[in-house]
Parts: sequence; structure tokens; C-alpha cells
Amino acid sequence: MTQADDDLIDWVASCQFDPHRFALGAWDWGAGELDGLKGPRDWQADILKVIRDHLADDEKRFEPLQIAVASGHGIGKSALMGMISGWAMSCFDKAKVLATANTDTQLRTKTAPEVGRWFSSSITGHWFDVRATAVKARDKQASDAWRMDFIPWSEHNTEAFAGLHNKGRIIVLLFDEASKIADKVWEVAEGAMTDEATIVIWVVFGNPTRNTGRFRECFRRFRRYWTVRQIDSRSVPGTNKAYLTRLVDQYGEDSDVVKYRVRGMFPSASARQFISTQDVDVATKVHPALGERQADRRRRRAFEAAEPHPRRRHGG
Repeated sequence: MTQADDDLIDWVASCQFDPHRFALGAWDWGAGELDGLKGPRDWQADILKVIRDHLADDEKRFEPLQIAVASGHGIGKSALMGMISGWAMSCFDKAKVLATANTDTQLRTKTAPEVGRWFSSSITGHWFDVRATAVKARDKQASDAWRMDFIPWSEHNTEAFAGLHNKGRIIVLLFDEASKIADKVWEVAEGAMTDEATIVIWVVFGNPTRNTGRFRECFRRFRRYWTVRQIDSRSVPGTNKAYLTRLVDQYGEDSDVVKYRVRGMFPSASARQFISTQDVDVATKVHPALGERQADRRRRRAFEAAEPHPRRRHGG
């Protein structure tokens, strides 16, 4: 161990409960591929600070933290996955991180390479062996327990998610393009929430392409259990503003295409849905009999406005 190694370990230890501080110091912002950037984008910094504030609370630290981010295209979701996993693996002994995506192709060709790139370029990159399917600590005595795995999901084969335990340490679970991950995988993954005295952080990202499923319910039915963010791609530096503007011009600001590709909003209706979810939500708040009486009154007012009363018409 050199003095530089000792100093790095001390600094990393100071970031254990502050992933935002780690992200600011672990990468060479303003140089190379990060030229022009002073640090994480605002929305990324916001999520890192949510994690920081959760861990700073001694009473809530061991309660599972669940974060859902719905967004348009190109905001840097994989980059944030790299920052979060790099922080967890660097700052916690025998950390366990698991990442999955909507498809095996997405996981192998996009998510894993991007996350691996952030590992390799970090100040602690030499601590880890970065491979296509996993990132492991170089300490041979701990590499099997101190690792991040990229696992393709299958609703018929969920053992990898069912066995996600790391009692007394930290578990980070990351879903990329979560809108298309089967509900069964979500249900099995919840088993990782049960370890006592364990830090559990579950972050799911995705373009909100479907208005049904567990990702959608993070923002509706299960809203009280999730910290949610909806990010408009136009508000994020570095996105292709010309392309986003073209989508809005082509389909319209309130179209479903613009909602999920640009605005980070869920579509009003799915491809197989005859009545939109928005109309259903409105209808559930109206009592049938009351709604019919209101409709009768509206028709009566419209008729009276169009046809003056006979007495008034003849001066009576």
C-alpha cells in the first residue's frame, strides 16, 4: 500500500453515505469524455442526493429506498447507474449490486458496457475487474462476495433475483428500461427487501412506454412507497434538442409518442386499449346516478338557451 492508496481509502470512506460527493470526486469532470461537464447533470445529482439524505437518517437508513425515474430519451440513465454502482462497490465492504434490463440485448450491448466504462474511468477503477457480465473486486479472497452482476431476466427463471441477499451490508438493485420488465420479476426482487440491518437501494429507470405494469404503478398505485421523478428530455443538457423538437412538431405536444419519448409521461392508452386510462380515472370519480343528473341539467340549460320560453317569446 502506498500513501496515495491510504489517502484514497480515507477519502472513499468519507463518501460512504454520500454518493453525490463520491460522484464529484471519483471522475475527472471537465476532461476527456467529460469535457464541458462540471459534475453530474442536475437530475442525476438530485437522485444521488436523495440516496445521501436517506442514508444520513439513522432511523431510516435500513428501510428500503425505492426510486423510480421515468423519462424521455437520452438523459443519461446508464451513466447514473454507473455512478451509483461505482459508489456502492467502492464505499462498502462486500457490496452486492445487480443490474438487469428489458432485454438481454439491451443489457449486453448498452447497459453493461456503459456501466463498465464508468467503473473503469473512476478514481477507484483499479480496484475492480470489469467484465462483460460482472464487475468484481480484485481482492481474490472477496471477489465472489464483492461484485456487481448483469443478469438477464426471465419470468420463468427468477432464481437470480430470489437469491439477492447481503445481510448487514448493502444491496443495490438497478432496473434499466423497467417499463418492459415482467411483473413477476418485480415481485421476486422484492424478496431482497427483507434482510435485517441492511442498506437496500432499488432504482428503476425507463421510458414510460406502457401505461400498465409495475413500472407504471410506481407512479400510481404504489406511489407512497417510491420516490418518483419524471424527466422531460428537453430540460437536460446534452440531449438532441432538434430531434426532440421534430417529434413534437410531427406528433403534437400531447400525443402519446411525445409523452413517453420526450416528456417522461405515461401514454394515455396502450395499443390494445379502447378507452384511455385518463378517461377511466375521471369516470371512477363520478357516481353514475349523479353523473346522469348533471348531464340532464346541462342538456336542459342548453335547450333553454337555444329556445326562449313561450311567454317571453310573445311578450307574456
